[in-house]
Amino acid sequence: MRHHTSIAARLVVAAAAVLALASCSAGTDDPSDDATSAAPFVAPGWMAEQAQANEDLVAHQQACLTERGISFTVDKTGMYTFAGDDPATANQALTECTKEFLGDLYGAAPTPDQLREMYTRALDVRLCLINEGFDIDEPISEEAYVDSGGRWSAYEGVGSASQERLAELYKTCPEPDLTTL
Repeated sequence: MRHHTSIAARLVVAAAAVLALASCSAGTDDPSDDATSAAPFVAPGWMAEQAQANEDLVAHQQACLTERGISFTVDKTGMYTFAGDDPATANQALTECTKEFLGDLYGAAPTPDQLREMYTRALDVRLCLINEGFDIDEPISEEAYVDSGGRWSAYEGVGSASQERLAELYKTCPEPDLTTL
């Protein structure tokens, strides 16, 4: 009899294991039970700082260009179009206005440590864009990012987003730069 109890006990354990595995793969209607569901995205504090720094830069550029008498329009994504002025003169004025605002940061190459911090922030941008409904590819490695001088962007995955949508995204999921490091 003892032998039969042992076989019965093993069958019960095996059946329980099969049921446990089946319930893991079957899933439930409750998203909190889904092992693949992620916690809601919460934007890190640096994103608000970066968005504000971007707005401050654009405001300075616009005031500076106006003071210099340069005629321009700015599209929803922040791209400037110059009207009636020599394009080289207008672009030179924009460069000078930008340098005036950024100071030593203008054209500065980030250090490897700064690039590592920017990579961490670029990963935040990727999560932010995924949260906004975009299917963003896996990022390059930190080493590849640093070696490239920071030449990877999660925005490569937004594809055909409209200008209006891009303008929203640039505020919600701003890309990192040296101004807020």
